[in-house]
Amino acid sequence: MTRTRLNELYFEWLCSLVENEEYSGGQSYTELFRYLHETEFIYSIPMDANRFEDGVDLRYRFAYECGHDNRMIASYLDDKPCSVFEMMTALSLKCEEHIMYDPDFGNRTSEWFWNMLKSMKLDMCNFSSKSQKAP
Repeated sequence: MTRTRLNELYFEWLCSLVENEEYSGGQSYTELFRYLHETEFIYSIPMDANRFEDGVDLRYRFAYECGHDNRMIASYLDDKPCSVFEMMTALSLKCEEHIMYDPDFGNRTSEWFWNMLKSMKLDMCNFSSKSQKAP
């Protein structure tokens, strides 16, 4: 498998964790997600190093869930820092699985993710028009 193909599979997997028609209104947010994925997560609060590491750890969850070798992840994905998209996705999973877990509600990972997007007003940036610019 090539580096490019693994990166694309990883990006698609991340998208699958947070995409939700209910929150997106049927619009595609792939370009926004790609922009967030290409943007390095830079933290200024020391404890946010944990969020950075959670995002990087998500790469290995992808490997486990999709049957990829950890050495390939280390070679092909760990050559760049945690992205904003990885951090937000990892934080959404942490909210669902460790903080707000409730089997009566089902998996709400996408709900936590979209709440973050809304709080930053990024839910209005679907980039579907070529005239729109990145935030």
